[in-house]
Amino acid sequence: MERDVELWLVAVFESIQKSLCLVKAHVTGIKFMLDRDLISFNPTQRTCVTHERLILINDGDVGSRFEWTINQRPSYFKISPTRGYSKPNSVVHFNVEFSPASQILYLSCKAYCKLEKYTTLELTMSGSCVTMPKSHEVIEFSIPVRTTATRTITKAYPPAGTLEPYLTGHYYSGVNHLYGAETHPTTLAYEITYAPLVMTPQYGYHFGYLKLRGDQNKHYMFRMVGKSLPPLPNETIRSSLPALKPYVQPLVATNWLAYNQLFVCYYNFIPEGSQGKKENYLSAEMREHVLLP
Repeated sequence: MERDVELWLVAVFESIQKSLCLVKAHVTGIKFMLDRDLISFNPTQRTCVTHERLILINDGDVGSRFEWTINQRPSYFKISPTRGYSKPNSVVHFNVEFSPASQILYLSCKAYCKLEKYTTLELTMSGSCVTMPKSHEVIEFSIPVRTTATRTITKAYPPAGTLEPYLTGHYYSGVNHLYGAETHPTTLAYEITYAPLVMTPQYGYHFGYLKLRGDQNKHYMFRMVGKSLPPLPNETIRSSLPALKPYVQPLVATNWLAYNQLFVCYYNFIPEGSQGKKENYLSAEMREHVLLP
């Protein structure tokens, strides 16, 4: 990102051009960001602690000191380390804790990461501390990474009652639909969308919870379990060529995240042939690692 720039200032009058001066400048890139701006904790029992991970990414050419502040006193949320230094082209890992001391249906607050001489980054944290009822249903997802899947939960309730949804979990989002009379809806249909951007480990999952809170302290709890599988092929290349004529096909890679990603590149061609004779007519030239902004 850091580079020197030279520009000529030119005056044009009819068909005459005259160079007036040369402008030289040095450009320094400044780019700080968090890997996410919202952390939604799953329902946590009182006196228990839930942890989440957060990353401060510095893709620029300058470093900066940082310090976190949380605009809630007393706060059930904690970020560590609270201060430090971010080097150019580096990442800083944070541990975010949610440790409620009393029962509360929904709690949300904002935290601010002040970067000395530069900008301030904002993070929203939310969670709940409730008595965990037994899950009525486990909703399972298993899809390739960078795709989406949707499930709908439908619940009926008395005309005079209410049913409020609360959704937690990374990579999960929801849309609430009410059906029935306009003034007294009697059915709630909640659409849950699972949209993973990273793969889960071999024995890992993305967890989430949907809580439907009704009148008279009546609750419904649904647990989401998501498995993010290897990605689908981005493209299928088919070619019909004359014999002995080489053909070069460029492959394009894109970064779908807001920060730099380092890709490991490798290939595996399957030889074709018959009667036990296998021949490989393909080869590839690529770097072992590619950093995409």
